[in-house]
Amino acid sequence: MELLKTRAPRDDLAGRMQRPLAPRSSGSLVFIGAWLLLGMGLPAQGLTLSTRFMLMTSPGVGNVYYAPLPALYWYATAREDRKPLTVSLLIDGAASKCSGTGCTEDSDSGLETPESLAIHEGTATTSAALYVADTKALNIYGYLLVRSSFDTLSASRQWKVRRNVAALGLAVDSFGNLFYSTSDGGQIEMLPAASLAAGEEPTPTVVYAAGSSGSSGASVKGPAGLAADNFFLYWANAGGDSSTGTVLKGPEFPANATDASVAASSNASSVSVSGPQAIAANSDLYEAVAANVCLARDTVFYTGDTGSLFAVKIRGGTIAEVAQNFSAPRGCVYDEDGTVFLADKEANSVIAVPGNFASLRAIQYTSPAFDVQGPSHLAIFGTRRISASRSSRVASPFSSLAAAVALALPLLAAGRPRGGG
Repeated sequence: MELLKTRAPRDDLAGRMQRPLAPRSSGSLVFIGAWLLLGMGLPAQGLTLSTRFMLMTSPGVGNVYYAPLPALYWYATAREDRKPLTVSLLIDGAASKCSGTGCTEDSDSGLETPESLAIHEGTATTSAALYVADTKALNIYGYLLVRSSFDTLSASRQWKVRRNVAALGLAVDSFGNLFYSTSDGGQIEMLPAASLAAGEEPTPTVVYAAGSSGSSGASVKGPAGLAADNFFLYWANAGGDSSTGTVLKGPEFPANATDASVAASSNASSVSVSGPQAIAANSDLYEAVAANVCLARDTVFYTGDTGSLFAVKIRGGTIAEVAQNFSAPRGCVYDEDGTVFLADKEANSVIAVPGNFASLRAIQYTSPAFDVQGPSHLAIFGTRRISASRSSRVASPFSSLAAAVALALPLLAAGRPRGGG
């Protein structure tokens, strides 16, 4: 597999694309866009803008934080003028713990070292299930995540989803099945959606056991970070190398899963591959190249202990070193709008990186998006930024045009790809 190293001189095409193309009139364009959007566009179509939120774990202090994703005007601002956004406390790991004589085993246990997290939204627009892996407490917790009418979030009603497991990675598919990797057993397990929705503590199914082998020598070696797309799982093979693979993918429901009923799941018939396969196999003699992964359309981004952000297409092929010189890169997440957000634990920052690649390449600029103490893993709540309301109003051609213009103007003002600038 070919590895593209970071090489982005200021005079290359990427650099030119990422420079401002318009004078400092972006504020006016954003204002006009907002006026069209609110005054004539989306309301006339029965459409609403919903705030989307970034969730961040901070294992060093035992907390989970959140913040609204950057608005269009943040991206339209010149890169050197962008300021990191403020975060709010979602879960206070210490203060939320039940104390006193009235506490039981099922009372809120607080959080000690929250690491991975995953969100299942289902069909609800203002609530979701939030899952948090606590590697010190050896539990996976569930929370009810709720958005208020004031665009604030709250997490309540903690329950234990899985006990006595050190989960390194979490991923949930759109059906609500929860997948996680274990550090003690070195395998990938699954909790079914139906049991989770019923509030049960289900018996896990082993999806990929330690040492499971697939095509071309791919083998499960220390799975860590996970991502899912309803058909396949993608994971960082932290113990893998150039022979066994450093990023692997396999069907969510392989035919040889421990629980035979899993293979009869509704979407298992869509999968034709029966075992894991390596889509990346770059390795380092002294450091784990892959420990965290995130999925961005047809691209898998991943980080390890090397200080670099790598990317590879889901079919495999050329590996790109997209960016480097991070202090301690951890988890990442894609916002569905062209930006990958990366947690840099030692830099106390969540960083925005352009992720809208037609073909993989190195990027020149990144932008700190959030200041937060020791971030580790990320997730986004609000999968649809623009959602249709249940209004029966009919859109006029002019209102459709106004909405399109309103959305386009701030991006024209930016004159460069979203994310890093």
